[in-house]
Amino acid sequence: MPRKKIKKIKDKITKSDLLPESREFLIEKKLEEKKEKKKREIISSLQEEKERRAAPAGDNNEDGGKRLVMWTGVTFFMALIFVFWVYNIKATFKQSTPKNESDVSWDKISGDFRKAMGEVKENISEIKTVLETATSTKESELDKEEIERLKDKLMESNTGTSTEANKTATSSKKIK
Repeated sequence: MPRKKIKKIKDKITKSDLLPESREFLIEKKLEEKKEKKKREIISSLQEEKERRAAPAGDNNEDGGKRLVMWTGVTFFMALIFVFWVYNIKATFKQSTPKNESDVSWDKISGDFRKAMGEVKENISEIKTVLETATSTKESELDKEEIERLKDKLMESNTGTSTEANKTATSSKKIK
């Protein structure tokens, strides 16, 4: 214990009319009382800390009520979103189905699509052959007439593909 505190306690006791032996006894007694008081405070704070750590989280009724309210709200809004989603899907399917089955010819649409894909494959094979010939022969060796002929062929196939794509797009618009 610091000497200042001891000195203050001694000064208080010396002011009284006690014998010198009894003064020392009182000083020691007060010091022991203060030490005991501090020990009790430390022990009680340690016990409180131990109890606080031992108690499981969320064990309070207050926290449990808050969690219940939170999960109830989350479940409610989740169900609400799900209901609106299902309603929206039903409306979308009703809207996307054609009203007249005669307007839609799935065979024609699939045939047009197969034809367009066939033309695309042919064009890709022609491009491959052109690239192979270009890499195998030097550019100066190619005839300008052959280059022009290949360009015309590509242009014709591209315009044919675009007209088929337009037909397919037009028929898909009829579906909507």
